[in-house]
Amino acid sequence: MDEIKNTTVGGFGDATEAVKVVQALQECSQFPGGVWKLDIMSPVAGHINIGVYLRSADGRQGRVPETGLTTSLRPKRECPGKEIAWFGYESGEEVPGKFSTSVYLYWRSGKRAKRVGDRIKDVMGSEEVSVDEPLEDKIEAVAVIRRQKSSKFSDVDSFLKVGEAAAGG
Repeated sequence: MDEIKNTTVGGFGDATEAVKVVQALQECSQFPGGVWKLDIMSPVAGHINIGVYLRSADGRQGRVPETGLTTSLRPKRECPGKEIAWFGYESGEEVPGKFSTSVYLYWRSGKRAKRVGDRIKDVMGSEEVSVDEPLEDKIEAVAVIRRQKSSKFSDVDSFLKVGEAAAGG
């Protein structure tokens, strides 16, 4: 487990390691209380996304005690969907043949998504993360946080630190 917690995933050849890292995130996170769901998909040819959704436990599998990230974010989000966050790796034109380490945080409005993205960048520093402009539709907004290649943290630690920064303040 410690070996996986210290892993940094680079390219497509590391897809198996990426699955192990996102599974380790669920096991060692300090913000249990939601429902974790592994997500592996290929949105377009030549691309693959590997991650885990943290979802609200409302109405699922009986009562799940909520702590940390789920307790802190749910009242602030005011979002109708069950998704709280997605932690994982995604491929794309920006990183050909490699993975971008990303966190998607789901909010009701673009203003809130931008505020939390800015707070995460302030807490973690621009050498650790970059923040995309929020993605918005009629239902929700998404703050997209990407780990910088210059980051000194392992992937699991980076995921955990983004979640903790999002939950704070």
